[in-house]
Amino acid sequence: MSNKFFSTIAGASLLLTFIGLIGRGFGFFREIIFASEYGIEKEFDIYLIGSVISVSINTAVFYLCQNYFIPAYHNYKSTSLEKANDFLNNSVTLLFVFFSFITFLLYFFSNQIITAYLGQNSSELFSLAKNIFVITLFTIPLNAAAAILISHRQAESEFKSTAIATLFPNVAIIISIIVLNTSLGVLSIAVGYLIGIILQFVYMIFVSHKEIVLSKLMKLKNIFPEKSLASGLIIIVLIEVINQSYVLVDRFFYKSVETGGIAALNYANVLFILPISIFSLALSTAIFPKFSQAFSINDFDTLKSHFTNAIRINFFFFIPLVFLIFIFGDSFISLIFERGKFTNQGTEMTFEVLQLLTFSLVFYSSYAIINKMIYSSGLINKLFFVAIILFVLKILLNYFLVENFKQNGLALSSSIIYILLSLSGYLILRNKFKFKLSLSFLKSFLLITLNCLLALLIITTIGILFLVESTFTNIFIISVFIITYFLSSYFIDSDEIKLLRQTSKNFYAIK
Repeated sequence: MSNKFFSTIAGASLLLTFIGLIGRGFGFFREIIFASEYGIEKEFDIYLIGSVISVSINTAVFYLCQNYFIPAYHNYKSTSLEKANDFLNNSVTLLFVFFSFITFLLYFFSNQIITAYLGQNSSELFSLAKNIFVITLFTIPLNAAAAILISHRQAESEFKSTAIATLFPNVAIIISIIVLNTSLGVLSIAVGYLIGIILQFVYMIFVSHKEIVLSKLMKLKNIFPEKSLASGLIIIVLIEVINQSYVLVDRFFYKSVETGGIAALNYANVLFILPISIFSLALSTAIFPKFSQAFSINDFDTLKSHFTNAIRINFFFFIPLVFLIFIFGDSFISLIFERGKFTNQGTEMTFEVLQLLTFSLVFYSSYAIINKMIYSSGLINKLFFVAIILFVLKILLNYFLVENFKQNGLALSSSIIYILLSLSGYLILRNKFKFKLSLSFLKSFLLITLNCLLALLIITTIGILFLVESTFTNIFIISVFIITYFLSSYFIDSDEIKLLRQTSKNFYAIK
């Protein structure tokens, strides 16, 4: 197949989705090991608390680098390739130095941070949380440098090496648990995470060796971007940090939830994010350069077309997924996690949390696309304002909901925030570009929902015929739901099927 196809939105999305499946396969295996070895016990809660700041920063930096670096890199490249390469080298140095400083500060205040989460807990738990905290801190500057290099490869539409790079942390964690868990317990997760980030950094240096110049990296006086870019960088940093801070806020309520509540919230969030990571983020990552290019030449018709088609395809896959999770979510959890130390109690607790998160699945998956559109259009000031308001609201909702609903209250508050975040992002774009939901768009939304209801009616009828519930029965019923949904969509020739059909034509035309 020609490499040209993988430089298109459809081709890049398919490639990223395929490799994302592989990556998520390792991630799923990692979570299965977590569940089997640690279940919803207190020690795993402690790991999640000890690692939360480092993991949140690393995740925020990853998206920060995409949203900041790619548009700026294209701007420099339109002037000259040399300026673009200088910007790459300067960005690597800037983020490595800056986050090394952040790492030092966090280490200096490590006792106070752990106390804020755990309060006056036993010295054993405090020591465990602090050790995890310190080990994972060392990943921060290395992850920042690697994230810039990954974003650079994505800006050049070279997605294979970047997708491979994301595999290293999960693979290293899995191996570390297998080898070290008996002697280190949950500390083996932190050790594996550190090793994985180191390997990821080394790999990205290797694949980027032609662009990375040591002499440029060492010129610290040139590490800061132009004033206009620097102001944008600060706002983007704050937005991404705020968006990743929801999990930080939730874990401050460790003492207010049930034992294992933080672990259940983590397992549910893994399942909630899984389809978004595989499909929505792959689609938004592939389409981001197209958004930037269309906006740079003021081609707003193309911009609107890309955006509308992406949202429609997203709805097509995620609305039926909401139905499946609400009905069969406990079966998914049991099949994936229920072994070893993860008992039926863990399944029930995780399912309750997952159902509440799923209320926002369609909205939050769409936000992955809306977010890229906002960044491409330079509307970050408005997004920053929204992020601050929703962050404050998240804290207030947690306080009001956690007392009566425990970890379920934390999940419900997140779901409300995700919905508001998506709607706010859409309103920002509508105000800027005069986007309006056309009747055809609303018709598509209704048809998708009706197709799901038809599939639900059929599987409900079939379910009555089965007197005994089993894993095989559930798999069969789920398969009937999926087949019914896609067949009904095909026979009415929905707009989403037309889009998928056109993608297939492009695929075979370029083979």
